[in-house]
Amino acid sequence: QKPEYIVQFLASGRLLDIVKDDENFGWGALISFKKKQGTGTAGQAGKQAEQSEGQMYTLEVLLKCVVREFDDEDENAANKLMAAQTSWRGATQNCRAFVDGDDESKVEMRVFSCNLNHIQNISQVR
Repeated sequence: QKPEYIVQFLASGRLLDIVKDDENFGWGALISFKKKQGTGTAGQAGKQAEQSEGQMYTLEVLLKCVVREFDDEDENAANKLMAAQTSWRGATQNCRAFVDGDDESKVEMRVFSCNLNHIQNISQVR
């Protein structure tokens, strides 16, 4: 996943196999990517981001997921559904990877921010 090899293949619509925070989200469509402009500021975190090649690119990937709130069944399901439908941005804190056997009504498509280190495979076609 070195930028000099993979960036030339990143184009909107390309399918990427994503693993983020030890969860395999499977194949998703690349919506956009951009190179981060490292300034060397922001203390230690900025220096680490500048040194890590995988962190220099931000990818927006459309992935299938299940909102974690749906994992708990209770009387507030309608309120949770309404709150979940208002958010289009995915994060591993509030969404988990879709697995076979999940209720299709709880599966959503969300846009996740990823970096090059999250890419496991890249499709040949787009």
